Amino acid sequence: MVYYVYEPASDDYGAVSLSRDAGSRLIDAHLDDERVGDTWDKIVFDRYDDDLNVPSDFPCFSNYTRVPLMSARAWDAISDMVGDYCEPLPVVMPSGEECYFVHVMLTVDALDESRSEISYNNTTGRISRVYRYVFNSPIPQDIHLFKLPIHRGSELVYDSHFKSLVEENDLKGLLHTELPM
Repeated sequence: MVYYVYEPASDDYGAVSLSRDAGSRLIDAHLDDERVGDTWDKIVFDRYDDDLNVPSDFPCFSNYTRVPLMSARAWDAISDMVGDYCEPLPVVMPSGEECYFVHVMLTVDALDESRSEISYNNTTGRISRVYRYVFNSPIPQDIHLFKLPIHRGSELVYDSHFKSLVEENDLKGLLHTELPM
């Protein structure tokens, strides 16, 4: 199976920003694997970070590219594939377009640190960057979008089945950067 890093094409489509409080709420939800839909209040993005406000099916949340935002069209295309472990939470773009923060509630602790090529932060000891990924066990075939734990690089990863669905539905704004393995 081929895996990809979830990365919006912010150079082509721009990015959106939030106030510090709303941004923290979004990031906290992203890092948690518990369902939050029952208590979710719609978040409205304040502004575009640059002059690029070209519509994207995968908008970029400023410097937090691992936080998945998707257009309603993108969610409709992928929801059957990932809906068992992802919940769509409403957000509004600066343009007024309704989109979703796709809350991925599945963290897979699959990184084999001893066999992967990794650099660590000298101060915190946490992973700074993974140059080559080695998984310690195969990812189940029904898992198409998942997070790696924050202490293991915290990437958001998708597989070739997810990529094919994006391409088949002509969804725009997601780079297909292969996870180096």
